Amino acid sequence: MNKQRLAVAIFTALGVIATFLPWHKLLWFNYNGFQVHWEGWPGFGWISFTLYVVALAMSVTGDRSSRILKGRAVGVWICALAASTTGIWRIVSIHTEHWPEDVSPGIGIFLTAVAGIAAVVCLVTLKGKQAGEPPHQPIYRSGL
Repeated sequence: MNKQRLAVAIFTALGVIATFLPWHKLLWFNYNGFQVHWEGWPGFGWISFTLYVVALAMSVTGDRSSRILKGRAVGVWICALAASTTGIWRIVSIHTEHWPEDVSPGIGIFLTAVAGIAAVVCLVTLKGKQAGEPPHQPIYRSGL
């Protein structure tokens, strides 16, 4: 599998998994250290889950030995950033809206936010061979 496709697939799969991890932490009965976590799955998790699954599907389908082509790359780019934006928006809303003081962001929401950005960075920076491109061969000069 192409290294670009592999990296994008890993980060989008991480985004899918992050949907099921705790998005919020709520401290109750602090003297016992009892914490309640709730996942993003029932609310905004549906949005990020769907977007990450679509981005993952676009990254692993097609010719796996070449990099992601332009049309699919744009689709992966849009889906990954939109899913990441839901996580970022939720983090910002916890700190700016009228949430109780005992509520804090969980690990799942941070992974949701970072996974999409990392997938787009890998999509843009990692290059591999294009479809139909012959393997690299050095050019030899003779007589110079």
